[in-house]
Amino acid sequence: MPVLRRFRRRLIVSGILAVSVFALGGCGRDEKAQPWDGDWTRRVEVPSNVAGRCIDETLHIDRGFWRLKAIVHATYSCTAPTLELVYEGVLGKVTITRNTPTLDADITVDTLTLAKVANISRGEHDYLGKDGVEQLSEVYLGKTVHAQMPISVAGETLAAPLFGPLWTVAYSDAPYLDTMTMYTRVPVKK
Repeated sequence: MPVLRRFRRRLIVSGILAVSVFALGGCGRDEKAQPWDGDWTRRVEVPSNVAGRCIDETLHIDRGFWRLKAIVHATYSCTAPTLELVYEGVLGKVTITRNTPTLDADITVDTLTLAKVANISRGEHDYLGKDGVEQLSEVYLGKTVHAQMPISVAGETLAAPLFGPLWTVAYSDAPYLDTMTMYTRVPVKK
């Protein structure tokens, strides 16, 4: 009998401990969608009197996952897509500085990687292999492993400067490094 009682007690204590771990494990994770979550798109045109390339961007943020797809055009004219670069990272610290009428914040993106590179000049996506992406990571990402950027969200728009590593791709000169340009939210498909 004493062995059976001890076994029951251990079973009850183990059950309570397991339920507590599951309950506490869910407390630290915020499943609520944030105003910056979703898909955003913008075209970054070259300012007049600056040498550079047009870039079409699609930004995807979803509960901490961050992905930026950049279509780089051959020239400033936005008519000749040449290269697709896909950057990925994890949304780190978010500091909200103002919450009405716009949400202004500084976001940190950690563990940045250049995830994909594709030649799209012939109208098809010719993706490079893992070794090719690693070699081009030095050119298109450099030593950047995290980035901090200001954002401003107002309804269906999000403003942010051009992602730092894209400056060397887009412009030979960088006079507008902190200029905020607008993304628009991509409508959710039903």
